[in-house]
Amino acid sequence: MATVDKQLENQEADDRTLVPIPCGNRKYMNVLERNILHSFFTSVLLYVNPLPLIRRLAERDQVSKECCNLIEAKSENSPYSFSYEILGNEIAKRMSLRSFVFVLFSLNFTQLANDLLGFYTEYTRTKCVPKVSRTNVGNRRAIQQYFKFIKKQVHEFTFKNPQADLSVIGARIKQRIELEKSDCKRQVMYDRYIALKAAEIDALTNRTDDIDPYGGAFADIEQVLDKSSNPSVSRVLFYGRKADVLSSLGRKEEGRGMLKEGFAYANATDTCLESVDMVYKSVVFRLSELEENPSSQLKEQLLAEASRGLHELNEEDEDVKIFWKRLFVLRMIYCHLGIGKRCKIFPNYEVTPQSLKEAERLFSLDSLNNLEHRRQMMYGVAKARLQELQGDTCMSSALDTLSRVMEIAIEGKYTEMPMIRQYLSCLSQRHQEF
Repeated sequence: MATVDKQLENQEADDRTLVPIPCGNRKYMNVLERNILHSFFTSVLLYVNPLPLIRRLAERDQVSKECCNLIEAKSENSPYSFSYEILGNEIAKRMSLRSFVFVLFSLNFTQLANDLLGFYTEYTRTKCVPKVSRTNVGNRRAIQQYFKFIKKQVHEFTFKNPQADLSVIGARIKQRIELEKSDCKRQVMYDRYIALKAAEIDALTNRTDDIDPYGGAFADIEQVLDKSSNPSVSRVLFYGRKADVLSSLGRKEEGRGMLKEGFAYANATDTCLESVDMVYKSVVFRLSELEENPSSQLKEQLLAEASRGLHELNEEDEDVKIFWKRLFVLRMIYCHLGIGKRCKIFPNYEVTPQSLKEAERLFSLDSLNNLEHRRQMMYGVAKARLQELQGDTCMSSALDTLSRVMEIAIEGKYTEMPMIRQYLSCLSQRHQEF
């Protein structure tokens, strides 16, 4: 597919290509352009159905199919402004404001293009415009590999007491930071410290839901956010985990606020592993909402969001892609089979034949070799649930699978232990009756 800029080069130089918005060679919107587009969408187009525009953009690959599906899933019960917010974030990552105006012209949304041009002119004329730019995440490969390594160690049950051991390592890094003279090296060390503290929070949530979202490792991270090499990216890790913990505590409204904060920073940076992590936290948050209020709308929203996360992994290295893909696919299977964030089986949840078939398909995509300790448990619950739903003839297999899962849960002292024990008890009772 030709890029928007290539289309501009190949297009005959008529009035449509003479869009008076400077952008240089930029392939994304800077903060000013994002603000203008957001204001335009939420004022001029507040009462205009966005779906015709979104579908046309998706047809031309100017927005992703996942974005289009997500907006369509939300459209019935959400205000237009919500759809425009998602659309604005997607467009801003793909093209400059000038390119977007040209796309509108090329799709024959001529009036809309002219309205946006007029809005841009008035906005820049009446407001004092500081020089702003979108945050570039730079080369974060080393810190992302470190984050993945630490997270993988937590999942593999490498540490006897992950939260305590990581806390000790964090204290040592903090001591080294205080002795370091180079500002550049200190920033890199703060990056590692924040990644380690994020993993410490993850390790703690594996053991308990009783976590203070404003104390402990959260407070440790908050104190040093602005000292990292990229505070915006660090805040993505920070707010995503706050949302997750608040969701487990039943404080959903606070959690939604943290998700909004996290995505605000994620959308203001180039796509990176931390923004993928943010999408994953959002998927897990939606799963907890689905558990409380099962609905086809929430289900579709979760699946669309997970698809978005998988799409954002396209540029990552294969080992990173496999690690994160397994996280997203697991939650998609849970969604299809009615399994909650903490492995609780949804009561009276209708698993449709389509969902059962899709769960089987998702399982078939990966041999699941070399799964980490905790992931063996999580996928084991899904496998047992799938075997249960495949009929009474598979009940013995489901019990065998879940018995092994229970051993893993006990060994790791994982938070999901009571829910797995309850599920095992229910399956055993059904098997005896059969």
